[in-house]
Amino acid sequence: TVDEILESGDESKYSEIAESLGKLALDGDPDYAIIISDWLYYGRFGLKRDVAKSFEYLKIAVDALVPDAVHDYAQRINGDEPESEKEALQYFVLAAVLGDTDAIDALSDMLLYEESLIGRNDFVSAGLRKHRYLLISEEIDGDSDDEDK
Repeated sequence: TVDEILESGDESKYSEIAESLGKLALDGDPDYAIIISDWLYYGRFGLKRDVAKSFEYLKIAVDALVPDAVHDYAQRINGDEPESEKEALQYFVLAAVLGDTDAIDALSDMLLYEESLIGRNDFVSAGLRKHRYLLISEEIDGDSDDEDK
């Protein structure tokens, strides 16, 4: 099955399951959508690079609010044009709110180094870094507010 091949790590068989992954993704499975999106975006495992198709699959995972997919989407649409930067910024914020630590880092850097339309804000940047630290500490400790209730 697809899962067995993915779990085996035998990349020589990945091209055999690409079509099945695509079908599972189109059926709404965000995990498979992320995988096939990456394969298409980078042209891996015998697939021809297809950025447009990659975005279609990635959007499935974004719509399912998968944090790392939202962050990847933000990175991919972030361009030199102000409009693309505005849209990307919205997705970076969403990914950060969903708990993606890489998105928190990206936002913090944007605020610290004036790399965005936001402008520099050391205070908010430091707050984001603190939030990221707390998220990672919680993951390591296995603590969460939900377990306390």
